[in-house]
Amino acid sequence: MAFLLTHQFIKPALQKDIHLGFAIINCHINDIGQIFKEWDVNPPELITPIETVIKALQLIGVNFSQLDLSIIRTASKLASEKNENPYHSNTHFLKVFVLSALLGADAFKERRINLHHLCILLSAALIHDYKHDGTQNEGQRYRLEEIALNAAENDIKNAGATPDDWELFRAFIRTTDVSKDFSNTTAISPAESVKKFSLSRNPEDLPPELYILAETNTADIALMLEDADLSNGLLDVQSNIASGMAIAQEQKIPYEISSQIFFLEKICHRQAFSVSGQHLLQPKMNEMLSHYGLQPTSLGPNIFSASP
Repeated sequence: MAFLLTHQFIKPALQKDIHLGFAIINCHINDIGQIFKEWDVNPPELITPIETVIKALQLIGVNFSQLDLSIIRTASKLASEKNENPYHSNTHFLKVFVLSALLGADAFKERRINLHHLCILLSAALIHDYKHDGTQNEGQRYRLEEIALNAAENDIKNAGATPDDWELFRAFIRTTDVSKDFSNTTAISPAESVKKFSLSRNPEDLPPELYILAETNTADIALMLEDADLSNGLLDVQSNIASGMAIAQEQKIPYEISSQIFFLEKICHRQAFSVSGQHLLQPKMNEMLSHYGLQPTSLGPNIFSASP
């Protein structure tokens, strides 16, 4: 089934933010990058673009239940609470949501994700850094992720999420933890453990708290969130530099261009790991790598323990 839809067809359904809706429906990553640049200059209120994305997804057959919509809209209200973080801001929440929707739409078209898991992915994208304190995990695994989860749990459950749903929320959001001892070449972050499992399919590559991803066959969905979280600053060189400067400002450290190469090599491993990330984000990452004189890394068992 062809999903390429024209502006003329979708305009009556979307009204505002037609370009955003068009980009989501047709998986136009370049248009998403341009929209993100506009948001960096003029940060939007979150509710309107979130509703635009929901309507755009409906046009490709993503007909969420009322319960799913309640969960997503509750997450959107939490994500809309004003914060002053230079990087982990409301706009960051929105960008990760939009990229998660882009990847989720691609997966939905190929029947790799069901509606309820897509609901959890989008909602987790909105709250994954909720109440972020502008620092790092400081050697404590999941510290920031648990802040987000603990702050959002009651609201999301009151919106209709079941205990099983919440375990997936917890696993998806914990997958965004990229912290580890980088001086230890054998150290593996939670994000890397899920990436490693995606290659090996061996549950023993996961920490016990993330076994649920193997049990529910949702590791690729968790990696969509991880790809979206890492890639919103990798759509072009200008955005990459702006993101790096914002992170440095937030963490009160000097900005250095070497930190951007470190991010590409040691955090992203020069790769998007979800299936949809490979389809849609990897070409943009390859452009970024080329700019810095780097090549994509071959996916293999040693990708996380040694310098590419």
